[in-house]
Amino acid sequence: MQVSPNFALLRDESLQSAEDLPEPDAIAAAILERLQTAMEEMEALKELLEAE
Repeated sequence: MQVSPNFALLRDESLQSAEDLPEPDAIAAAILERLQTAMEEMEALKELLEAE
């Protein structure tokens, strides 16, 4: 099954224009941090399920 992301759901309505966006490296760093947190949570869940 292939899933297409719906980026409209990710839009920040508080931003009125592209000029209000943070620098690309700041955006990338924030994304990376969230992905790392998600991976850590998935690893913890995997370990919990394997322990059962």
